[in-house]
Amino acid sequence: MHKSLKYIIHIVAAVFGSLAIIFAVASWRLSSGPISIAFLSPYLEEAFESEDLSYRLDFEDTVLTWAGWNRTLDILVTNAHAVGPDGKTLATVPEISLGLSAFALLKGDVKPTSIELLRPSVHLVRNPQGRLEFAFGTEFEEPDEAVNALVADFLAAHGTDHPLGALKRISILAAALDVDDELLGLSWRSSEADLIFDLNDQRIDGDLLADIEIGDVEFMVVAATSFERDGGQVETKLRIGEMVPARVAGLSPKLAAFEGLDLPISGDLEFTLDRNGQIAETISFDLTGGAGRVDMPDLIPAPTQITALEIRGKADVDFRSVEFEELLAETGGPVISYRGHLTGTPEDPGMRGTFEFREMPFKDLKNYWPEFIMANARPWILENVVDGVITHFTAELDVKPGEIELVEAGQRPDALDVTYAFRDATVNYFAGQPYAFGVDGEGHIDGANMTLHFRDGTVEEMYAPTGIAIVTDLMLDSATLTVIGHM
Repeated sequence: MHKSLKYIIHIVAAVFGSLAIIFAVASWRLSSGPISIAFLSPYLEEAFESEDLSYRLDFEDTVLTWAGWNRTLDILVTNAHAVGPDGKTLATVPEISLGLSAFALLKGDVKPTSIELLRPSVHLVRNPQGRLEFAFGTEFEEPDEAVNALVADFLAAHGTDHPLGALKRISILAAALDVDDELLGLSWRSSEADLIFDLNDQRIDGDLLADIEIGDVEFMVVAATSFERDGGQVETKLRIGEMVPARVAGLSPKLAAFEGLDLPISGDLEFTLDRNGQIAETISFDLTGGAGRVDMPDLIPAPTQITALEIRGKADVDFRSVEFEELLAETGGPVISYRGHLTGTPEDPGMRGTFEFREMPFKDLKNYWPEFIMANARPWILENVVDGVITHFTAELDVKPGEIELVEAGQRPDALDVTYAFRDATVNYFAGQPYAFGVDGEGHIDGANMTLHFRDGTVEEMYAPTGIAIVTDLMLDSATLTVIGHM
């Protein structure tokens, strides 16, 4: 018994030792370069020339490669051409890596489970109707209908008997990607983009990683998409690396609105595309900005230097309705925020929400105070309050598009509700009279009247510990100021 066990151990050791040597030699051979397995080529060609397909795959060679212990064995076909039934070359790819179904191989069938297109040149066009069209290969500059049909065939949900019935993933790796967006009138490219599509019966999940070049602007884009086969909708989540919107504003009329955003912005966008490639519902955004300048004269009278920016909310497709969950701008001094809706157009805006700022010097107020809000009161306050700081200002706004003139005329007193507080102000209450210095206070403004409770004011040698100023008919030329001081 002891001798039998000893022989068995020797035999097992010899077998596993031999296998180890064979595996080591095979690993060394594969790591030193690809091995041609041209005998497999006819089977691969047969798999892609089934009567179920409208094309066949021609290629130069089939090789077996191994890129190290963190990779499986790869079957590569080189210099691949997709050829239509008329013999016309539809697309070219330098190399294609194939994953094959082991179960199908046991039955003598060659069925790909994964396809990786390596270093292809891809030309993508979005036409004015929003439809995507493809071309593969450096010699193909214009998309071709047959190529689009080929792409659709690869992405379609096939039965198990179809040559592509076991296909679960298509990857386009290290692609030179050129995109012409005729809908936006914009072209962009990526010298090395990765696109991965995971296929199942109900949907196609896609991922994109690319460094985008638009004109002389470069930034990173990471996208995740989910295409519902039945409805044709594409849910898209997009992460944009840091870029300056103003630098792309001149590249397309549809990007002209970005001209005033001269600061680096990055963040996330979410939206849904319909079957025609158009944005179907709303766009959600969550963006941050760094130091730069914002120039939006329709809302902010003067260009504003920004040190940090946060924007979060959603908008409809044409941006005629934007809901800001958070709009926060830090300027290195005043901190400005808005929560609420913007509607209409820059020429005829509507606002419903809460506007706030903190620590605003009176001398800077003219740069931030929109001219259409309290238009009559604005000049008097800017001219007669010449020093001090507004410590807190909160305005509840409810102005519909087309109502700006009514607000300016005092005919929408319920459109504005303001509370505010300030310190160390210098105020000229009456022309020709001495200024009041060191005034602290707080007050309230609606669309018709303003009330100010002040304290600690000094007028020449007189000290006013408390007082009240009341402005009636605030929006009209006939506004009346009443000041009551307690000396």
